[in-house]
Amino acid sequence: MATVTWTGAVSTTYSTDGNWDTGSKPTSSDDVIIANVTNDCVLTGSPTVNSWTVQSGARFNGNTETITVVGENSSGFAIDIDGEVVGTTTNFTVETPAATNIDLKATSGNVRHVTINHASCAAAIAGGFMTITGNLTITAGSLNTGGNDLTVAGALANDGTLTLNGSTVNLGSTSTEAGDVTGAGTFNLDTSTINYHTAGGANFIPSTSANFDTNTSTLNLIGLNGSNRAHNFTFASGNMHNITTSRGAGTDTHTDTLNGNCTITGNLTVGANSNFSTGTRVFTVNGDVDVTGQLISNGSDKPMTFGGIRINSGGTYNATSGTTEVTNRFTGTSNVWKNDGGTFTHNNGTVKFTDNDHSKVKEQGSFYNFEQASSLGDYALLW
Repeated sequence: MATVTWTGAVSTTYSTDGNWDTGSKPTSSDDVIIANVTNDCVLTGSPTVNSWTVQSGARFNGNTETITVVGENSSGFAIDIDGEVVGTTTNFTVETPAATNIDLKATSGNVRHVTINHASCAAAIAGGFMTITGNLTITAGSLNTGGNDLTVAGALANDGTLTLNGSTVNLGSTSTEAGDVTGAGTFNLDTSTINYHTAGGANFIPSTSANFDTNTSTLNLIGLNGSNRAHNFTFASGNMHNITTSRGAGTDTHTDTLNGNCTITGNLTVGANSNFSTGTRVFTVNGDVDVTGQLISNGSDKPMTFGGIRINSGGTYNATSGTTEVTNRFTGTSNVWKNDGGTFTHNNGTVKFTDNDHSKVKEQGSFYNFEQASSLGDYALLW
């Protein structure tokens, strides 16, 4: 391996031999250093290098090209950017066949597309909060956030392993829709929070063959207007933990709809001015269901199972015409079912309580069919 340093002695053109201290442009076996010199480095062609370093104060422009990195430098970095990224079209593909670090936190500017593409690559984000203005793609190998927060403005595709390590991940922004979340890989969500901004064109649709380890993570579905989105939470292994829906930008109510059977191991929170539709799917929430917007069965007769439910003022539970089973008290209350000034539409369905303790039921409307599992505790019905 050799180290080749940018001097910019002749021009700003990457491919010009005279702009490098060795007198030749770098090859795939070279560790590239973009130094702080008068002429910025502007890519021409898509180079393959061993490692890529941008020193503090230095500037480079990807110029729509893609830099492929196949190794790492002596400090263990495949990519280490301490300078500036000029323009909006710098792309990286990491094919380092080993554990390595990537630091994309430029002093100004951001990279666009990032791809991890080697089965033996185990890349970890270093250097702090990282923003990708385009797409993050894990074709093979793995990416670990290392606890650093991450923003991906475009699509997220994972066919390898993505480990979030308790990070806050922003997909899109409060004013810009993200792309689809897809892939058949492993998603280790840990204790992370994922803010997913959608406006009708983006859906959370990993493959049903994907594997999810969600720990105590939260997925926030943030609608930017009144469009509809369809999401998949049915996987080869694992289930989502907490899911919340809310309205971000815009004034119209938006709807998130299931396109497969779904179990949520934690809580579902349906925020104001948002709808969560189960479509025609079997739906289970092991924890609390807290409704301020609308939880809609879409005319389905499929069963729903909740740990406990609270319908807040202004909220609606438009029930399945099958059975809604409630298995526990809503956390922090003595209520297995609490209608706090909201609307319950029974659709001629059955409400069944299987809580094994003395619990309260507060319903301001009426049930159609009511069932209490035998040998369980008594219920105080409060109208």
